[in-house]
Amino acid sequence: MTETPFFKLTEACAQLSNPTIWRMPDVFAQSLAYFRALLDECRLQARNVYAELEVNGVSVEVVFQIERMKSRLRRIELLLGVWVDPTQKHKHLHLMAELIQSTQALRSVRHLAASSFAHLARRVMERTAQTGEHYIARDGREYREMIKAALGGGLITAATVYIKLAIYGLHAGRFMEGMLASLNYASSFLVIHFAHFTLATKQPAMTGPALAHRLDDTGTAQGRQAFVDDTLAMIRSNAAAIFGNLAAVFPVALAVQWVAVKIFNHPLLSPEKAQQTIDSFSIWGLTPLFAIATGVLLWLSSLVAGWADNWFALHRVHDAMVYNRRLRYALGERGAQRWAAFWQRNISGIAGNVSLGLLLGLGPELVGFFGPQVEVRHVTLSTGSMGAAIGVLGWDVAQTPAFWQAVAGIAAMGVLNVAVSFALSFNLALRSRALKRSDRREISAAVRHAILRSPGSLIWPPRPRNVAAAGGPT
Repeated sequence: MTETPFFKLTEACAQLSNPTIWRMPDVFAQSLAYFRALLDECRLQARNVYAELEVNGVSVEVVFQIERMKSRLRRIELLLGVWVDPTQKHKHLHLMAELIQSTQALRSVRHLAASSFAHLARRVMERTAQTGEHYIARDGREYREMIKAALGGGLITAATVYIKLAIYGLHAGRFMEGMLASLNYASSFLVIHFAHFTLATKQPAMTGPALAHRLDDTGTAQGRQAFVDDTLAMIRSNAAAIFGNLAAVFPVALAVQWVAVKIFNHPLLSPEKAQQTIDSFSIWGLTPLFAIATGVLLWLSSLVAGWADNWFALHRVHDAMVYNRRLRYALGERGAQRWAAFWQRNISGIAGNVSLGLLLGLGPELVGFFGPQVEVRHVTLSTGSMGAAIGVLGWDVAQTPAFWQAVAGIAAMGVLNVAVSFALSFNLALRSRALKRSDRREISAAVRHAILRSPGSLIWPPRPRNVAAAGGPT
């Protein structure tokens, strides 16, 4: 304990405030440099605590104490500047501004609510950011793996579409249909998760916190460049995932309908229902609003995933499972360890996928019970339904205005599903960090400049800088 910089800081402060060394400029300068070095080390230690929280879970109380510690370190730095050189008037102004701001914050209900919200947001976002790292493809190999995983996700979603059509064909009542739809969605999403496939629209809500996590290092040019690179990689990854999902779900749904007609001489969907499906996707209807609502549901499921992962780590559930007597008796010591490790790896995915299934299935039915009718408009599921409808009506339907209005509606779904879920998630992650407006503008300008300089990087990963630099003649 005595070796920590915080403990040494007290001794260094006492030494620096000793009037004896004020008459010895060399000794005073050395003591001042040592004190400032300890301040830097204390700030570094405070930042490193968050790395431990990612492993052991985030507590609101711990986050509050860390942020208060960092605030006090900033206050010490300001006081030190005024004390060492009282002639610097701008340092006095900075200190006065800090004191006024702190006093106002102590008396402000708005600041109390905002800071409490930020602490709660950080509790969830720290865990979600860790999960979101897996959804960012930074190089060509990861990009190809993302497309393969998205193709698998689209294949499974095609089966989900036909099960959904069968459920609504039962006419079993709205609540029962919602329950069965929730089971269908949750089962499908869990299969995608355990098969290591991906569903495109789930990515933005996870990658938003991962990007915001990079903002902690944007104080340096290297950190800003890393944030810009990850932003482009995130956009690129989502484009690859959407392409892979749609490239699989549409032809598979169309092929299943074609095979059903060939074998059973009867489509799996009536022509009336097929035409109604296409009409319901029109961009001139409520499709954009429903797509926005679906984006909100995708974001809410990411919050559940982050909360569950943090709860599991914070309450040491892994250790409780490993040393549980009943589990060790039933599964053996190694079996209990494997069982605990399984839940540690998958608690976030299971919670997020099950909650998303419940939200997509039961959510619209519950809202419709109390208010207006709401429908799910998920780009991958809707594209599969479109493929099934075309399989019934034939390609002649492409000559009708309703078809192209539905195509535009599905395109809007993709944009809105991704944009809304990412914006909400990224915004919440930003709220959990104290970032100045000037810093936000500078970072936004850097991202825009990178896109204008290399728009192709939004579609395909650029060559690594070191490879590109080495590609010239030798």
